[in-house]
Amino acid sequence: ISWEVADESSTTFGIAYKSVTDEEWTTVAENIIYFTYTLTGLESSEEYDVKVYTVCSESNSNEISAVFTTLPSEDDFITLPFEESFDDLEALTLWSFSNPNTNKWYVGAIGHNSKANDETVGNGLYISNDNGLTNTYTTNVVSVAHASVLVNIEEDNLYGISFDYRSVAEEGSDYVLVRLVPFGQELGTSTAQANQHVIGNSPGTTNNQWQRADVFVPSDITPGAYYLTFTWRNDSYSGEQPPASIDNVSVYTMACTPTSLEASLSFTETEEGPTVVVNLVDEVNTEVTYAIKYRSAG
Repeated sequence: ISWEVADESSTTFGIAYKSVTDEEWTTVAENIIYFTYTLTGLESSEEYDVKVYTVCSESNSNEISAVFTTLPSEDDFITLPFEESFDDLEALTLWSFSNPNTNKWYVGAIGHNSKANDETVGNGLYISNDNGLTNTYTTNVVSVAHASVLVNIEEDNLYGISFDYRSVAEEGSDYVLVRLVPFGQELGTSTAQANQHVIGNSPGTTNNQWQRADVFVPSDITPGAYYLTFTWRNDSYSGEQPPASIDNVSVYTMACTPTSLEASLSFTETEEGPTVVVNLVDEVNTEVTYAIKYRSAG
């Protein structure tokens, strides 16, 4: 903590601090003779109030105050790569939720994609306006809700993010943003601010069917701590049920730069059944191999 003084007669200072959620202040010293002091014993990823004042013989001066957030420790990050099915509720302690008065994120069986891996029992992340009882939302009240987990983007690594999602809502107006928000920056806006990376913009309606989304972290992103954030936003005009559900989030490293492939399909009938030939054109990667996956759309 550093400060400046306008009056050269101020020679001795005191410092007190507290967590922003606490009411009582902790006085650490009242005999500081320098214009800087190091606070120790603080919790990681915690927001604190701090105040500095001049210690005088009769009474102390007015205080100058500030708010700061400590850096995260290794225990605050999820380890990449990682898989999140939301099934183990005790393992969700690293996730944080910033919810409005209505249309909030919940974790429960209602948001589970039972078709993934043929699992009929499990949990998922979903929007609800009735304390999680149903996957429904209030369409005439503007709301923004965030579900976030802290990740460490390392230098010289390429990352991809995939997840299952289902939504009807209102395409273009009520949707989910997938963002990487720098640590310490506010989440409370439905659009990206400076230094935020929108890596999945408006997945849109899926006609109430589960789909798999794949998004990629920009290769030129500055390494460091980011909140991987699923942001639900809706306007106050209209919308259809249900709102968003998210399940089976995966963050993985990639060996090569993702690119937009040109793909074409050709269909033929054989004695064994229909055959589909997938033709790929990649103008960026030259010496790579590809993996092709498919599944029933139902």
